[in-house]
Amino acid sequence: MNSTPCGPLTSSEEIPAAGFGALPRAGRLLGKELATMNERREKMTGMRKIIADNMRVSAQIPQALGALRIDMTALLSCSEKLKAEGRGVSMTSFLLAALGQVLRENPSLNSRFEGDEVIYYDEVNAGVAVANDAGLMIVVVKGIDRKDLFTIDTEFKGLMQRLRAKKLRMEDITGSTVTLSNLSKEKLQMFSSLITNQECLIVGMGGVGKEPVVIADDQIAVRSVANLMVNMNHIIIDGMPAARFLEMMQERLEHPAEFLVPSTL
Repeated sequence: MNSTPCGPLTSSEEIPAAGFGALPRAGRLLGKELATMNERREKMTGMRKIIADNMRVSAQIPQALGALRIDMTALLSCSEKLKAEGRGVSMTSFLLAALGQVLRENPSLNSRFEGDEVIYYDEVNAGVAVANDAGLMIVVVKGIDRKDLFTIDTEFKGLMQRLRAKKLRMEDITGSTVTLSNLSKEKLQMFSSLITNQECLIVGMGGVGKEPVVIADDQIAVRSVANLMVNMNHIIIDGMPAARFLEMMQERLEHPAEFLVPSTL
């Protein structure tokens, strides 16, 4: 009789001597309880099938995750001031504005691979992951490296309106060179996104929450903080460029009046 850390295996439970390869299919390992339960199977179609196919491709890409804590206090204050002035800007638009600036200064990160070639782009088109009834979709804000915060916000909100009205055009969902997943309104603090479209980077923002933080002169203050994550495509870049990318994003997000909206505050 064989044994496991949880106790001995009875003869009826023992794995064949030939090993797992001798099992007819993985489903046979589900156990007696599941084997006797009623089940319902649905073939994946439409958006769910597209997502599944894309994720299978993405899973083959060697990728690594990096993260940095961001003090979002100044940005949230900036957002509230703009809202009071009648110029409310979404958190996603702040992230896109910072992303456009950083990639403009680091054009090698605005890229993707195809076969044995790396393709570099002279315009930053950001795909934004958004959830809707059909599943996960990517809407694309074009040319964020050449547009200011308010233009980016107007275009992003226009995309969201067309998404809700189910009037998205092909150019609204194609042509991304980098992808952003913003979960700053959720409780989830850390997550790893899968790279899409063989791009160099996918950027994620976790939930914003209040925490005690050590500030100047070793004082402790309650600040609004969040994790900024980047999954890098190890085929294209190594760890150091990704680390510098996060640091440059941190600088812009923590000093929005200086970098993102200098003419308004």
